Amino acid sequence: MLLIARSPGRSPGPQLIFRQLIFQSIRHAKPSRHDGGSMIAAFSVTPLGIGEDVAEAVAAAVRVVRASGLPNQTDAMFTSIEGDWDEVMSVIKEAVEAVKPFANRVSTVIKIDDRAGVTDGLSRKMESLERHLAG
Repeated sequence: MLLIARSPGRSPGPQLIFRQLIFQSIRHAKPSRHDGGSMIAAFSVTPLGIGEDVAEAVAAAVRVVRASGLPNQTDAMFTSIEGDWDEVMSVIKEAVEAVKPFANRVSTVIKIDDRAGVTDGLSRKMESLERHLAG
């Protein structure tokens, strides 16, 4: 239950209404079903406060990803990794931990595509894109 304190005669503002909606959606959310498909997470881990040259610290994170054995790709901005939720999130956590010795503060950005029933999505998405570019 959400208690609202407001002045008599005043309606709740948009921020309060938004908070109520978020609270209700969280309370009534159903657990997601996962049927053995995999997810793709694109993430970046950046050490802060060590200057512009972060390649050594980023390399430590990429080593963790590559050692995981999960399908992955690294480009100049993100590393994408594919697997089930627990596997992927565990590898991302380890990658963040690998960067911590380089900086007291680490920024992590994660974008997730979690789609039930899909496997090998990382390579299939790229193959589809290449077909469209060629056609």
